[in-house]
Amino acid sequence: MRFNIPQDEGFAIINFTITHEDCWTNLIASYKAQITTLYTRSDPEKDNIYGIIQLRLRNSSDLRPLLRSIRKSDTLYDVISVSRVTDEIFKLNISERFHGMVSGILNSYPVIMRTDLVEGGLENISIVVEKNFVSDIRSRLERLGEVKRFVSREIDPRSMVGVAMVLTPQEREVVMKALDSGYYDIPKRAHLEDLTRVTGLSKATVEEYLRKAERKIMMKVRDTLKCS
Repeated sequence: MRFNIPQDEGFAIINFTITHEDCWTNLIASYKAQITTLYTRSDPEKDNIYGIIQLRLRNSSDLRPLLRSIRKSDTLYDVISVSRVTDEIFKLNISERFHGMVSGILNSYPVIMRTDLVEGGLENISIVVEKNFVSDIRSRLERLGEVKRFVSREIDPRSMVGVAMVLTPQEREVVMKALDSGYYDIPKRAHLEDLTRVTGLSKATVEEYLRKAERKIMMKVRDTLKCS
């Protein structure tokens, strides 16, 4: 029996910049701080988003006054915890409002990848979604605030295939052996001769598997860079 399987419609990468008055992140502008999102979990029924973010400050002494300032916002329910990553970067676990927030909109869609940087009252965000959601996302963002930039372009669905599915089992095994043995360390702790011993393959075969795998991995990296 033959199945009539439609061709994948593909993905789109969206890069946009937005500002809206009600967001608590506007309050960080006076501190010349930056925020990036590590994780979010939404609960629309409770109008809540749990998030883990990183906050970068030019002066660590600004942390306390900044926290006092953002805690006054109606859109930020709570700063649950704060921990230091470096002298200028802090990790915050927060609880914020779902409705009327950019994250609330984005979390309503199957966003595959997301990167963001908030600074100067602007939210600069890049996401990858199925391309049929692009126009709807744009409409909702424009109703939320002032969209200063919105650029989208299609991505070849094949570029979204994971590295593990691109490599053959033999290529994957040789690459993992090479990594574990220190072949890619600087300076090298292992050479092709060492890999032949741990894999039981000839030097020519090991080199062939490595070169094929490296090319596939670098092509995936190239696709990622083109989307950034």
